[in-house]
Amino acid sequence: MLRINFMNVVLKILMILIAMSCLTSLTLVSGEAVTWITKLEIKESETGKVVGEGDPLLSGGNYLVHVEITVPLKADIEVVAYTQLEWDGVHALWKVMEDPAGTVKSFDPRKSDISFVPKAKDVKLVLDIVGRVPREITMKSIDDLTLHLKTQITLILLQVRGGSPLEEKKKVVIDANIAAFDNKLRQKKVFLEEIRNEVDERWFSLTSSVVGYSESLAAKGFIDMASEILEFIPSSRDKVPLKPVEKNLLMANIPYLGMGILGILAVIGLVQWSRTRSKSSAYEYVLKEQVKKLEVLRVRGERVDSRFASELGELKESIKKVLEGE
Repeated sequence: MLRINFMNVVLKILMILIAMSCLTSLTLVSGEAVTWITKLEIKESETGKVVGEGDPLLSGGNYLVHVEITVPLKADIEVVAYTQLEWDGVHALWKVMEDPAGTVKSFDPRKSDISFVPKAKDVKLVLDIVGRVPREITMKSIDDLTLHLKTQITLILLQVRGGSPLEEKKKVVIDANIAAFDNKLRQKKVFLEEIRNEVDERWFSLTSSVVGYSESLAAKGFIDMASEILEFIPSSRDKVPLKPVEKNLLMANIPYLGMGILGILAVIGLVQWSRTRSKSSAYEYVLKEQVKKLEVLRVRGERVDSRFASELGELKESIKKVLEGE
């Protein structure tokens, strides 16, 4: 009896290994990955508005994700479907819309995963996921500072139970702060492009550098800081040095940039950080990067206005002193 049970166990293991090998062999066909998910559509739950392929999701937003799966093989395996969307507390997170072969196993519609067994090849399985994007998925805390970072969320991941992933669909997520910055950045870039051929080339080059500096800060999550910098870049022609450049006009407008960058001190709280000496490695790394970029801007600023360059130099030295613990 013991021998028979042992042989049964061995046979089951062999069957699983054979199924897994078949699955692995089907993951590549002519160098191309096998597709399980044949259709995916995202809509805003409240409005029914379709979310475009290049459009991000908003943290805390409720969405309906319509998924159509065409099973590419028959195998004695269990495939798990997982989502990072949260149960909204009202609707079922998972809804089985079509399952003609009865492949879906019993599940809790509020949990983040369900599973099915591919009983037949080319059978279509249709699922709806109705859930909420986690509210704080874009937020990260460093010391007393909150960063806002664009991140990706897994809408659906298909994976063999205890095995390899089969296919995954992700989407970029932003929050209200990031959306406001992106909108402001887009407006500034459009304006600068419109006046590109009308303004002093040195001013345009310097301003473009400041915009790039702002973008680099935003990419690291310092959205508030980046937004403050953009606020001090002019948005109308009467505040920029048009050709031919008049010295007085130029001198009058350059401080807009200088004031914006000097505002970094207040925004990131360097004074408080200096007092507490709370030098986290991530924070210190960011500040060192800003010292390098400020030096580049200072060199460019000297070509336009020495007063502006001097302000940048003072800011750079202030940050260096904080880093050195003075």
